[in-house]
Amino acid sequence: MDDTAFRFGVLNIGIGVLLILLSLPLWMKLIPMNPIYGLRFGRATRSVDDWYAVNHYGARQFIRCSMGILACGVIYLFVPFDSLYQPQTVYDNLFVAAAICPMFLCSTIALIRTGIYASKD
Repeated sequence: MDDTAFRFGVLNIGIGVLLILLSLPLWMKLIPMNPIYGLRFGRATRSVDDWYAVNHYGARQFIRCSMGILACGVIYLFVPFDSLYQPQTVYDNLFVAAAICPMFLCSTIALIRTGIYASKD
């Protein structure tokens, strides 16, 4: 197994699992309104019911997007990057982007969807 692909796979799997673990308490509506932990969009801070509704929806979006990050991580573990990878070339940047893009892209999608949901009255 290629060392680079293994590191990228483990990184994506770790971030995916971390996001799921952080989202579960919000999804299960276990976290009361507070200034530290939770999603604060639009109506989320208006009332306790809105807090739970927005955080439940946002956590569900993060869990769904985390599945995409996990899938990328698993793919990295099985794709033979060693045949493509040439040290000290432009591929260095491409491989780093391939490892990091799923995390930022999926998180951004979840945040945008939650913001749209929270802006609806």
